[in-house]
Amino acid sequence: MESVQKCKYSVWDFLKLVKLLRASNSFRWDKTHHQHGSIRGNLIEEAYEALEAIDLEDSDMLKEELGDLLLQIAFHCDIEEEEGSFSFEDVVDKICKKIISKYPHVFRDETIRSEGSKCRVYNIRERERKGLESRRNRNSSATPAEDIKNVSRILPALIRTSKVQERAARSGYGLFSVDDAINETFERLHYLETLILDGRQEYYDKEIGDLLFSVTEISRLVDIDAESALYDACERFKNEFLYKLSLENGKKV
Repeated sequence: MESVQKCKYSVWDFLKLVKLLRASNSFRWDKTHHQHGSIRGNLIEEAYEALEAIDLEDSDMLKEELGDLLLQIAFHCDIEEEEGSFSFEDVVDKICKKIISKYPHVFRDETIRSEGSKCRVYNIRERERKGLESRRNRNSSATPAEDIKNVSRILPALIRTSKVQERAARSGYGLFSVDDAINETFERLHYLETLILDGRQEYYDKEIGDLLFSVTEISRLVDIDAESALYDACERFKNEFLYKLSLENGKKV
C-alpha cells in the first residue's frame, strides 16, 4: 500500500491494514492477539454492540459497530492464514458457494465473472456531518458517570459486569485487593447459605447476583476473563457428562 491516507478505502486496503497492525510492535509480542480463544470475548462484545445499534435504529452507530465486528473477523482469519489454514478470501469464497448452492433457483441463469471486472474508483469525499463524532471519541472524554453509563446494557451479564467494574476501578471505586474480593465472596456465600437454610426465597435472586458479582471481581483482579472462564467450565462439564453417559451406555455419545 503506497499511502495509508486515502479518500476511500477498499476491502483489500482494510485487509492490508489488519496485516500491518498485527505485524506491528504493538501486536508482535502480544500473544493474546495471536490466539482465537484469547480474543473470543471481543467478538462477542462487538456482535452485541452491533445488535444494540440495530435496536436503537442508529445507522451511524451500526456502521461503526459492523466495522468493529469485521475487524474481529479479519483478526481470526489472519491468525488462520498465518497457520496456513485459510484466509479472509477463503471465507468469502466459502459463503459465496454456500449461497449459490442454497438458492440455485436465484442464480441458475446468472454468470459470475471472476475476471475483467473492475471496481469503480471513488473520488468524492464524504461530506462531514455537523456535530457528528464517533462514539469512541465521545467516550474518551467522558466523565466517570458517563463512562459507566456508556457500558452497553445488551452485553452478556459477565462481560457487562467486568466492564462496569473496570471503569469504576479507574475512578477509584470498588475492590483493589484479591484478598478483599475473596473475603467478600465468602461472606456473600455464607449469607446465601443462611438464607437457603431459613427458606427465605424472596432474597435468593439478589444474593446469588451479588455472589456472581463478587466472583467476577476476583476474575478481574487476577486478570482472567470471566466470560471465557465460565464458557470453558461449561465445556468441561459437558464433556464430563457426555463421557460418563457414554460409559453408562457402553458407547461414545
